[in-house]
Amino acid sequence: MFDEDDEPITSSDTENATTFHPAEAPHELRARYERLYKYNIGDTRTWSDQEALRNRDNLALYDAISSQVDLTKAQRRRGRELFDELNIRQIGYGAELIAYCVCIHVAEQDGRRHVFNGGELNDDPFLVLAGHQGYSTTRIFACLAAVKEALRHE
Repeated sequence: MFDEDDEPITSSDTENATTFHPAEAPHELRARYERLYKYNIGDTRTWSDQEALRNRDNLALYDAISSQVDLTKAQRRRGRELFDELNIRQIGYGAELIAYCVCIHVAEQDGRRHVFNGGELNDDPFLVLAGHQGYSTTRIFACLAAVKEALRHE
């Protein structure tokens, strides 16, 4: 039987799905593969696609946060899709806090209701990360409300 948590995330974060791994190339070809890798992600010596780079960085940020709060692979994948749809500037909070709130939203939708108890955050992985980042409960709930509102309009 196939478990959806075992399904790998295979989508690329770049428009061109070709992936180059310069570290795996023979030593004499590494510089060439490094250059191809940079072209592929939109980062060259003369120009760079700032929007694509920012989007890739934000998705990497989301991946890091979602793995710290014990989301399943399916939850991380769903949250990643939602996070990618959001206009971060329009929401008005930092990408890090928005990613954190998307994780809360996905956990809630998937039945992890113990994230909140009487209006307080009480889920250990979320609490630990909030403490490390210095997020106040008020700020988390305000951002979460903004994220949910933005997702309703997507």
